[in-house]
Amino acid sequence: MNNGGGGGGGGSTVTDPLNDYSKIFAHSSNLTFDNTNTANFNNDASRLTRTATSAEWAVWKQAGMTQFMADSYYWPTQTVSDFQFYTSADNSTYTQASPQKNNLGGNWTHIQYTVNVPTGTNYVKVIFPTDATNAWDPQIAQVVLTYSGSSATPTPTPPTPTPPTPTPTSTPVAGGSCKVVYSVTNQWGGGFNGDIVITNTGSTAINSYQSTK
Repeated sequence: MNNGGGGGGGGSTVTDPLNDYSKIFAHSSNLTFDNTNTANFNNDASRLTRTATSAEWAVWKQAGMTQFMADSYYWPTQTVSDFQFYTSADNSTYTQASPQKNNLGGNWTHIQYTVNVPTGTNYVKVIFPTDATNAWDPQIAQVVLTYSGSSATPTPTPPTPTPPTPTPTSTPVAGGSCKVVYSVTNQWGGGFNGDIVITNTGSTAINSYQSTK
């Protein structure tokens, strides 16, 4: 993976040199890799091609894709019949795309296709043309996927602390006051009987009394 500036307004890029299937999400059965005659392909060491002239295909996957570029080569005496490009958000419903096309010439005709994909694209399917005489024509040398977003982990926002529930302050009740009067009604050597009269002299009602002496 090459993380750097790319087309389609910038972003990160993934380059598939097409040395193997490791970066291809899915593909049809009649595909192979050609690593011969590299001088005819700007010394590209490996290209994706077919083993039959049928409409073989490959799918690349990248979340948040913004652009898809494919470098392809055509046999110079063969009329160029373009690859077809389709985009999808879910790998279920595909919509055909119209690529920009740049003819770079060369021993084999070097055609670079660029698709600025719709927002929400996660998959691109490429279908080989079927009107070539030979299965090995055309070939794809590499693809570059540009995508938006970053792999950096965002800093989490700390939760707002819950303030403690304040302890309610109780309003003190004004202390009561009273007057106690007792009189002896009967007396003997070891003790006496008497009457006790308690009078509340304050403004607060007193429901119970306790003698401390």
